Amino acid sequence: MISKFDLKTPGREVETAEELSELPRNILAALGGHENITHLDERITRLRVSVNHIGKVDKDRLKGLGAAGVLEVGNNI
Repeated sequence: MISKFDLKTPGREVETAEELSELPRNILAALGGHENITHLDERITRLRVSVNHIGKVDKDRLKGLGAAGVLEVGNNI
């Protein structure tokens, strides 16, 4: 059904190159900018970020950008 009717389910959306190039900038802005980041550690399924000011992090925006969830532990996202 999905293929037959070309339904746009998660993971099947058509993204333009412009949208993809803006994603890192939008994530950086949602984390409070590069000056707010003290440490970054990536894994296959996770991005761990230590920040100076947790209040500058826009968790709702991160979720809107595609994060499955945002966990806050101290000054870590």
